[in-house]
Amino acid sequence: MVSLEPRYLASPLFIGQLLQALQTHLLATYGTTAPGRSRLGGLSLQHEARAKAYLARQPLQHLSVEAVAALCGLSRSHFSKAFKISTGQSPHQWVMHHRLQQVMTQLRSDKPLADVARACGFTDPSHLSRTFRREMGVSPNAWRRRQL
Repeated sequence: MVSLEPRYLASPLFIGQLLQALQTHLLATYGTTAPGRSRLGGLSLQHEARAKAYLARQPLQHLSVEAVAALCGLSRSHFSKAFKISTGQSPHQWVMHHRLQQVMTQLRSDKPLADVARACGFTDPSHLSRTFRREMGVSPNAWRRRQL
């Protein structure tokens, strides 16, 4: 005669671990949050968008972390830490990356470097050249020649 009752019942600890592994797998595979980007301690999406918009339109000489932090209703230190958590960059690094993206777009045209520097918020062509060379490894004109 075959018994329908199991001889050994699984322990509650084993079942809990199995369910936790299944839950982890389901969240990692089908979850809606972007993997690798923890927002814990970061800016809210609204504050991040507001800060980026403000930083993108300010001339370099008028950039103030205090001003953008106040715009978000945060202290300077809290804003700086939260911005870095949210974007992976400090506010200054984000601004420079954003400006260099604009520069690369404009360098695809035949605009003089002085006009590109002014349009992208750099103080002068030499400031643009130093920053561009440090970040990209080549001068703006060398980069331009490679693109055309």
